[in-house]
Amino acid sequence: MALSGDGGDELFAGYRMYLGEYWAKYFVRIPGALRKYMIAPLVQSLPDARDKPSLELTRRAKKFLRGMSLSFPERFCGWREIFPFATRQRLLRCPPDRNFYLELIRQAVANNEELFAGDGINLMLYLDVKGLLPGDMLAKVDRMSMAHSLEVRVPFLDYTLVQYVFSLKGSAKLGAWKGKRILLETFKDLLPLFFTTDRSGI
Repeated sequence: MALSGDGGDELFAGYRMYLGEYWAKYFVRIPGALRKYMIAPLVQSLPDARDKPSLELTRRAKKFLRGMSLSFPERFCGWREIFPFATRQRLLRCPPDRNFYLELIRQAVANNEELFAGDGINLMLYLDVKGLLPGDMLAKVDRMSMAHSLEVRVPFLDYTLVQYVFSLKGSAKLGAWKGKRILLETFKDLLPLFFTTDRSGI
């Protein structure tokens, strides 16, 4: 048997896109004219690249600004996508005329937003726990472990822990520049520095 850390990122906000939602509430306080006519043009004029550390921050800033011009479902969808819908349409020989993924996100948000009124971070986390984990992460781990007669357990997904963690405010799970704040603070004296350094991958 093996223990897995699956669920840690989705419960305690370990992915960078959650930080984007954390900063969104501060960004919207900047006067609209300043955001539109100064900040956005300046950031868009800068070079960016995913494979160059010096330009990676600019790429993230551009992605953040794109998200801030969208509704919550569109922003959540855009921050999770690797290939935007327009890119997928160009790559596919017979592309769909509708963004089915965005439609699923919109429906999921509409069905669950009352659970976390005013708490976009927890809503994102909840949708990932309910959708991303069972539909992707857990399924892959289960298939590969069972193929090798290995039992994998996921202690972070104990239902009592999940219920407790979702009773906390989403913003409490993040620092200004780091996700999984609660988790890292809890185990900082038990784990080597490598494990408590933010390596989350907007």
